[in-house]
Amino acid sequence: MRRLILALVPALLLAAAPSISAAEGTYVVRKGDTLGRIARAHGTTILELKAANGLNDSRLSIGMELAIPGAAPEEGPSDPARNSRPQLHAVQRGVTLRSVARTYEVSERDLRRLNHLRGKGRLKPGSQLVVREAIPLTCTVSGRDTLERIARRYNLDADALMDLNRMEPGDELRAGQRIALVGPEDSTLPPDAVKLPTEAELAEVARAAGSAEGQPSQESLKDRVIRVAERMLSIPYRWGGETLSGLDCSAYVRKVFAYLNLELPRSAREQFREGVGIDKAELSIGDLVFFRTYAKYPSHVGIYLGDNRFIHASSRDRKVKIDNLEAPYYVKRFIGAKRLLFEENEIQN
Repeated sequence: MRRLILALVPALLLAAAPSISAAEGTYVVRKGDTLGRIARAHGTTILELKAANGLNDSRLSIGMELAIPGAAPEEGPSDPARNSRPQLHAVQRGVTLRSVARTYEVSERDLRRLNHLRGKGRLKPGSQLVVREAIPLTCTVSGRDTLERIARRYNLDADALMDLNRMEPGDELRAGQRIALVGPEDSTLPPDAVKLPTEAELAEVARAAGSAEGQPSQESLKDRVIRVAERMLSIPYRWGGETLSGLDCSAYVRKVFAYLNLELPRSAREQFREGVGIDKAELSIGDLVFFRTYAKYPSHVGIYLGDNRFIHASSRDRKVKIDNLEAPYYVKRFIGAKRLLFEENEIQN
């Protein structure tokens, strides 16, 4: 495999490039890669990549081995499995590129780029669409980086990054510092002692109890929503996840309500537009509570349980769990609540 070395860089390019040390890691170019994409994934710039590899232009070839400036040494060849997996969406009949972009709050342009789509980009039912590319496990802090800037670069939650790296508010980053972007793989899994529910079990849990044949149940929707929500405790958190093997916050809320045949939009931002707004002092069991984390709009959601407790899929703890609304972290970020369950629709046949 051809190794590109710094000695081949023309004098003009060296004069324009920032001062960097010899590269410490490598990356093998794959189909669809560009210098910009590789630079973003490894927390560097196109100019630094060119300087580290003696490139006069941006042309790449599959199998080319690139030196990554500032990357930690690796044992043996670069291994793509060291990156997190890309987020995929299973295409169903009638789905369009626009609807997928709206669901995941990404641009159609990025979807076209990630999936190498041209023209109208018609989607084939049953195919897999990449909605977010894989990110490296860690990145190296540059002199101008902040935690918020790193979070935006990789489309992550800055608060979750802070928690993952055991940082406190006000902690400053140092140039050359390594920041974890993805937690250990086993940290997303629940303890062995916790038995996760199946779809069939949750459907049974959601079934109205105490009703005689042909007679309506006297059990409220609120009771059933909370029963389903709590049965899903310890399901792993996964950014963009939509199955019981891993869910993000809005997918968790959507799935809980779906077992009661109540349809909700996919994202927290869209869910905030549903229902009737209520004051925090008026919260009732089953209401949705919303928070502003990494964005100006509602970016986190949970279900209120009563007594200032709410249940949610936590990116900080990597699982579905119960937290207190009066905890300083949530008090600071709470932005509102919505009610979807009312007395007139509580009693169900």
